[in-house]
Amino acid sequence: MAEIAPFRGILYTKKAGAAEKLLAPPYDVISDEERAKLAALDPHNCVRLILPEGAGDEKYANAARDLNEWLREGILARDAEPALYRYHQTFSAEGKTATRRGFICRIRLARFEERVVLPHERTLAGPKADRLKLKRAARAHLSQVFGLYSDPERKSDAPFAELEKTAPAIAGKTTDGVEQKLWRLVDKDAQAQVVAELAAQKIYIADGHHRYETMLALRDELRAESGNNPRSSVEYGTIFLANMDDPGLLVFPTHRVVHGLASFDLPSVLERAKQWFEVTPMAAGDAAAVRAELAERGRARPTFALAA
Repeated sequence: MAEIAPFRGILYTKKAGAAEKLLAPPYDVISDEERAKLAALDPHNCVRLILPEGAGDEKYANAARDLNEWLREGILARDAEPALYRYHQTFSAEGKTATRRGFICRIRLARFEERVVLPHERTLAGPKADRLKLKRAARAHLSQVFGLYSDPERKSDAPFAELEKTAPAIAGKTTDGVEQKLWRLVDKDAQAQVVAELAAQKIYIADGHHRYETMLALRDELRAESGNNPRSSVEYGTIFLANMDDPGLLVFPTHRVVHGLASFDLPSVLERAKQWFEVTPMAAGDAAAVRAELAERGRARPTFALAA
């Protein structure tokens, strides 16, 4: 099952300044306009690493240059001791405030067929090639995969409880309005508890399939350099893990629109669906009403809404 471990992460230092000007959303949700705004906030905003500028492949070398310069300048620094990084994201959605809790660790990389880390979507060659070139140049994992696991008793959260009562090592609100907090868990006994709780778990990728497959590709490339050492750092990637049984974890419906089907016949579709589904008509309503119905029915079993 999942083998996780603490690691010595690279973090912004106090010299870097306010976290609000340094942090950025995930690279694949940043538009060109948003990237320009983030880069203008501070010359050390991390968007310069995760979405570097430059002509062609030059941009990957630029990211590696900036990363190494920031380390030399003390803007970034590698932690003195291995840690598990407790991470909170507090945000507003549908009129409510929620906090998503998890932690960042390293994880032994496993191919999907090994049934340790499991995907739910197919990937595209273009984004994987882009991320692989960036990782090759920087020799670093610059953003984490987002993984889920199931711990209904929330035993994996308990070792972080006392730590969360202290001031975070990094805190700030990103441009998308999300409040970010990060702590270092360095107590070895507490770390061992978390590692032991995850040892029986499967990990489900919520987001970051391209990044995960790229980490696998980079591992395979670098194994020769490591002498095929099973404990080498190349055998691991970085991941943010959240307990899917945490009440602060919100999962919204995925929307898909199908159009232009000349042979589409709604009564026929509903009749055929009855072979596999309980089909319940619903009075037409707005999006909020449909989502509320999905949420209510989804407490009992997987539920789909079809609007035609």
